[in-house]
Amino acid sequence: MAKHDEISSTEKLLDLIRDNKESGSEAQNISPVKSYKDDEKKSFLNKKLSFKKDIVIGISIESDNVKMVKVNRLSEKKHELLDYIEVPFQEGTSIKSPQFEKILNSALSFFCGGYRKKIEIWSAFSSDRVELRYLKIPAAAKKQIANAAYWTFKKKTAFDEKEEIFDFEILNTITENSVKKIEVMAYSVLRKDVKELQGAFLKSGYPLTGISIVPFAIQNMLRSEWLEKKNNICSLFIGKDWSRIAIFSDGNLVLERGIKSGIKSMIEAVRQEISQRFESNSSSEKDPGSTKKRAEELFFNFINSSTQPSLNKTDDNTGCYLDNNEVFKIILPSLERLVNQVERTIRHFYIKFGKAGVEKIYISGRLCINGKIVEYIIEKLDLPVEVVDPFSRKCICIENFSSSESVLERDSFFPAMGMALSNNLYTPNFIFTHKDKSQSAVFNRVNRTAFVCFQIILVCCMAMFLWQNSLVNEKKEEKEGLEKQLETYTPIVNQQMLLGMAARTKSVNRILDRYGKKYLGMAVISEISDITPFNIRLLNISAEFGGVKTSDKEKKNEVILEGIIFGDRLDFEATLTGYMFSLKKSLLFEEPYIQKKSFEFYEGREVLCFTAHLKLV
Repeated sequence: MAKHDEISSTEKLLDLIRDNKESGSEAQNISPVKSYKDDEKKSFLNKKLSFKKDIVIGISIESDNVKMVKVNRLSEKKHELLDYIEVPFQEGTSIKSPQFEKILNSALSFFCGGYRKKIEIWSAFSSDRVELRYLKIPAAAKKQIANAAYWTFKKKTAFDEKEEIFDFEILNTITENSVKKIEVMAYSVLRKDVKELQGAFLKSGYPLTGISIVPFAIQNMLRSEWLEKKNNICSLFIGKDWSRIAIFSDGNLVLERGIKSGIKSMIEAVRQEISQRFESNSSSEKDPGSTKKRAEELFFNFINSSTQPSLNKTDDNTGCYLDNNEVFKIILPSLERLVNQVERTIRHFYIKFGKAGVEKIYISGRLCINGKIVEYIIEKLDLPVEVVDPFSRKCICIENFSSSESVLERDSFFPAMGMALSNNLYTPNFIFTHKDKSQSAVFNRVNRTAFVCFQIILVCCMAMFLWQNSLVNEKKEEKEGLEKQLETYTPIVNQQMLLGMAARTKSVNRILDRYGKKYLGMAVISEISDITPFNIRLLNISAEFGGVKTSDKEKKNEVILEGIIFGDRLDFEATLTGYMFSLKKSLLFEEPYIQKKSFEFYEGREVLCFTAHLKLV
């Protein structure tokens, strides 16, 4: 039960659950919640949690309670236990019922705190609803392994793809009779069962990250090295209605079977013994209900005898007297059948797999707290046997975590602890199969490629930036050097120097003007010769250089051209216009115009005579 300093957190969770009930009668069905962390440690861990992102919650749903374990995943093989809690509910409550969804929501809200977006949630699934097969398939290309595993599994097991989910896990590559083969653990599960469990969590507001089974939870403990890893290990779980035997090789589940033998069958043996003694006692009144109740009382008194003082013989209305030794003798046949099944399973493993024998056996379940039963199992199997304690101090990263609960209470968290160690890298997941992993791998490759391309572009841009920045710095240095030279430069300029430069400039201008006037006629004749085409003959060129003032106007320099145009009469006008346009474009002439023109005969041919006036620039 919860300690005194845990009452506040327990009451908070109970209040949350009660507030979600529709009536007071439903709230009465809830037993006190077991919380295994005091408030001071929880506050410290919550502060620590805020800096971590890989938080995983493992959940195990039993007939009358939900167990949760919270773990911080520091690395693939290093974990830290943060918290664990038990949430009881009325036995027989279906996971489909709204009551269960509300209890789940309240419990997860309390357990997750404000970190729900950072938390992965994994739930255990009943292994009797899953078909497991260890297969050996021929070595094939990576893309063909899925098909090979599927058809090999379908050949050995009746399988409906529409109704069931198929998945597999590659265990190892072996050589058998000089032929390379791949060891595969394949399994199938009904889609409706997975959707039912997934839907319950989705409706509660906390969707699941993964769904797996308890044998794979034990596999998680071995692969993450939470439990000591041997080459070949057997796990025996003794449950209420049935027991489960699983064998692991190199941390991989290779063989699993369920046995319809558990605590109920042992209680039934005690009840039959009580009934026989009851029938021999004629003075007692028969009460079947009390007989069953008395059988359970005697059985659990025997089981708890290792942790509680041995109970004396007691009497009730059955008139039955049984001490612990008598109870052990009564359940011994059931226990012997169970041990024989373990022996057969280990023998089958040795024969079928051809590997070394089992080196160690882990046992779990309520019977494990009784030392006499454990000693019997060790004696019969002649193998090292260890009772599983998921919170043992031998486990990694648990040194600073204190747990004062009994071995029985800690052992009940074994499935939830295994689920809290789940990781999609090595845990089979019913809602994230090999198809999903392949798609995820493709997306990751695309993302990695895009990221690499982005990095290359970024590096190129950085290189370009650095190169241009170096050029800018060089230009700045050059500019600074020129500015310093300019600051130090002091030219000698005075009035005498300026007057001398002006006089020299005037002298040069006069010389150029003189030469211009001297050779103006030659320049005019040369320009006209270059412009005049072959079908125009100039008969006379006259020019007036030097303006003559007449009244207030000064007459500009002018050139008069007299010439004739040969060719077709229809082309005379066009030729003359083109000629005038060419003269106008010249740099020496401006404003050319035709003073007169006429059609005449020259040397027997009709020509166009014209007189043109040109002004010199």
